[in-house]
Amino acid sequence: MRTIRGKRMRRAGGWLVLATLLLTVVVTSCTSVDCPLNNTVYTTYSMQKDTLTDTLSVAIHRADGTDSIVLNQLSRATSFILPISYTSPADTLFFNFNGAKGELTDTLVVSKTNTPHFESTDCPMSYFHTITNISYTRNGIDSVAVNHKDVTYDETQVHFLIRFKNNLH
Repeated sequence: MRTIRGKRMRRAGGWLVLATLLLTVVVTSCTSVDCPLNNTVYTTYSMQKDTLTDTLSVAIHRADGTDSIVLNQLSRATSFILPISYTSPADTLFFNFNGAKGELTDTLVVSKTNTPHFESTDCPMSYFHTITNISYTRNGIDSVAVNHKDVTYDETQVHFLIRFKNNLH
């Protein structure tokens, strides 16, 4: 009896060691990729040599047919950041100026290509974009130029140079 019980004890001890080694290998083999905390990319607008003195609000036309305010009553600024849609081929933005001379609205359409971006299978998918074209009305906007066409996680890039008309103030 002793020899049978002893063999069973050694066998059980061997399985315990094997299970511990397997668990250690599995835990240490996981990747250490740092996923971005926020996988949304944004576009940066910079005003060339100007400071916005009027109040600016920006709404984006969403795919479901509604509008969503993404910038509310900005003033005394030289730049601002706006989100960009994930998969829509174009974003329609409504710039609403409110100042001493009343209220003006402009429409800016940003056409783009959307490229899925994968950091790792452990991270959620995000989209990077390439700006292909812009068009806009000229009620309060004087000009808009594409400064950097690739939209990624790089928050230091200025994507658009925008100038507002002087007669707004």
